[in-house]
Amino acid sequence: MTSPSNGPLSLRDHQIAAIKQILNLNTSSSATVDTAWKVLIYDELGQDIIAPLFTVKELHNLGVALHLSLKSDRDPVDEIAAVYFIMPIK
Repeated sequence: MTSPSNGPLSLRDHQIAAIKQILNLNTSSSATVDTAWKVLIYDELGQDIIAPLFTVKELHNLGVALHLSLKSDRDPVDEIAAVYFIMPIK
């Protein structure tokens, strides 16, 4: 795989690609014309990973309608997918 500059992909490029795949709900980004809106819920580690990689506008372009901390008070949002980007625990 190569980046747009035809060099090898960096770790950052791989991270961005992996998170985009997660946010596209494991479907090809070209598989649908309509944006599948979703809520992104993250913990502190998830925020530390996502924040340097994406702006709020970029998240919005990926279909993230709302992004919230796992620890924040949240109301249910009906009829919209939720993506949890959190560290698993036992």
